[in-house]
Amino acid sequence: TFIASDRASAMSGHIVTVSTVLTDQPLAGAHIALPVLTKSTIPAFSRALAMEYVADGIRVNTISPGVVDTPMHVNDDHEALKNLSPFRRLVQVSEIVDALFYLESSPMVNGENIRIDGGAHAGAKW
Repeated sequence: TFIASDRASAMSGHIVTVSTVLTDQPLAGAHIALPVLTKSTIPAFSRALAMEYVADGIRVNTISPGVVDTPMHVNDDHEALKNLSPFRRLVQVSEIVDALFYLESSPMVNGENIRIDGGAHAGAKW
């Protein structure tokens, strides 16, 4: 049996899950039923895990990007995709990596969902 102070030193870790901001702000005309079905529970599940394992020194956080500039969108209309962000640009992979590094270097951040979408989740009109 571990006592509380020994548990934190004996066990530790950090889990980062990935969701999407589309689950927070669905768009008319976008086929997002499958992403909503498969990813909408990830932030809530991560928060629950964060509290379940906090005594073990294990943190759980989520990163939820908007539309990311990846080969997945190579044949898509980039100008139309850029209009899904208040900044009128696609999320860069490096911005997701920066968020991951932030989470890794922040031992008191636990149970958070970092949205990387230029603020699109805050409202449908900018």
